[in-house]
Amino acid sequence: MHPALLWGLIFSGIFCGSAGGILLKKAAVEVGQAGSPLAQLLAACTNPRLVGAVVLYVIPLGFWIYLLRFVPISWLQPIFSLTYVLTPLLALAFLGEPVPPARWAGIGVIIAGVFLVARS
Repeated sequence: MHPALLWGLIFSGIFCGSAGGILLKKAAVEVGQAGSPLAQLLAACTNPRLVGAVVLYVIPLGFWIYLLRFVPISWLQPIFSLTYVLTPLLALAFLGEPVPPARWAGIGVIIAGVFLVARS
């Protein structure tokens, strides 16, 4: 597999997974305000953000299955953990969620680990 395609699919999957998480958070807040459990279920099934979140979660799954044909899972799984780096950045930008210093430190550890794995 060409490296540009490999990294393009990886970073697209990471972005889709992170964006899906943001949409899921927004949908959960909206659905949670619907009242009764039945009303919440109906609201969930018809919520465009929730539908979008599900689609954005399925896309990386397709990439994942495709990429596993070409690279070891022991390499790919840690690389996809960059989702845990991008998601807090998107949450800060689009949800206004604070990211405390200890969490930034953990994000730094994830980045360092991904760097080590990617070089191996």
